[in-house]
Amino acid sequence: MTGDEWLVAAAEALGVDPPEGQDDLLDLTREIAHGVERRMGPLTLLMLGQAVGAGGDREALVARLRALL
Repeated sequence: MTGDEWLVAAAEALGVDPPEGQDDLLDLTREIAHGVERRMGPLTLLMLGQAVGAGGDREALVARLRALL
């Protein structure tokens, strides 16, 4: 299974749309993993998803996280 196929299958299983702007999210995860601690990358993206799901603007929230780095 390719990465793109995985995202489609995982999104379907979770009842959500696959993420747009994947490169930006992957870059942010990498920056967190290398700048803070590896395991904090996925956990931070989970919190970002929760914030976006609660109505937050993804671009603004990503910028806020980058400012923390």
